[in-house]
Amino acid sequence: MEYELCFGNRFHVNSDGYNIKSTGFTISTEPGTVYLTDIPNSDKKTGIISIVKPISNEETRVVVKSAGTVDYIKGEVLLNTINITSTVKSNNIIEIQAFPESNDILGLKDLYLNFNISSSSINMVKDVIASGDEISGVVFSRDYYTSSYLNGNLIRQ
Repeated sequence: MEYELCFGNRFHVNSDGYNIKSTGFTISTEPGTVYLTDIPNSDKKTGIISIVKPISNEETRVVVKSAGTVDYIKGEVLLNTINITSTVKSNNIIEIQAFPESNDILGLKDLYLNFNISSSSINMVKDVIASGDEISGVVFSRDYYTSSYLNGNLIRQ
């Protein structure tokens, strides 16, 4: 089974990779806990999703296998078939995180957001498309937003 994760927002791209991170899980072909991350292609528009395993510390990683692709412009992660045998989180959940290119997260179409309210700062902005102020929708497609996020560690906590 393949999985498509659509964030609906452009991703910030650190050319060294590790823009995508996950909580831990195990797979049938590798002992120990592994994680998902990315390695950008030279165009910084797309990249490869890999399964990685920290060795002696979080700065040293081994690529276990290629696991899919990422489209940084569309904000989409495509995962190939992976035989996951267990997860670190309860209820067989794997959380996958990406850093948006802008602090302005757009909830267009069928995007559902889940926030940790105690550590979030949320500022609502009027939806000018729904209100009729801007019916063409071009206001939300500007390419000049910049990221204000640091990339952090490989492992999603």
